[in-house]
Amino acid sequence: GSMKLARLYAKRAGNGGNTIVALRGSFHGRTLETIAATMQDRLQDSFKPLPGGFVACTPNDVDELRGIFERYGSEICAILLEPIQGESGVHPLTQEFMEAAAELVHGVGGVLIADEVQTGIFRSGKPFAFQTYGVEPDIMSLAKGIAGGVPAGACVAKKEIADVFRPGDHGTT
Repeated sequence: GSMKLARLYAKRAGNGGNTIVALRGSFHGRTLETIAATMQDRLQDSFKPLPGGFVACTPNDVDELRGIFERYGSEICAILLEPIQGESGVHPLTQEFMEAAAELVHGVGGVLIADEVQTGIFRSGKPFAFQTYGVEPDIMSLAKGIAGGVPAGACVAKKEIADVFRPGDHGTT
């Protein structure tokens, strides 16, 4: 839902881009789109070809991130990140990287997406892990901790971004 909203926002009210920067070592889910954003060969190889529109960046490598934004510019509609990666241990992003991600994506008219599925609802010591950095996302995905063990998920967005959804654009069963 977060990636879908970011691309829709870019088309209807933003920069028109459709590329999403995602971090190596991340984990965003098991649908084809979220596997494409996961940036782990061991999870992607069995499902190729995957949907396009994703560019990989090494977590905490600000120089690589800047290079990606120099190369793709306003083709980028979003950066998708977990403030603390949890797939293979506990790997927090740095303050410098979080600030650069927000500055760069907003500089091209894109949005910052925080995947808080693993870290949201006080699992990091704060209500949301992004709050540790003082960097506010435009869109946030939540699950696990929001329903006390009952399978549930949510996509939360700033009003001006959420307002691009029209009836029939998104739904789930």
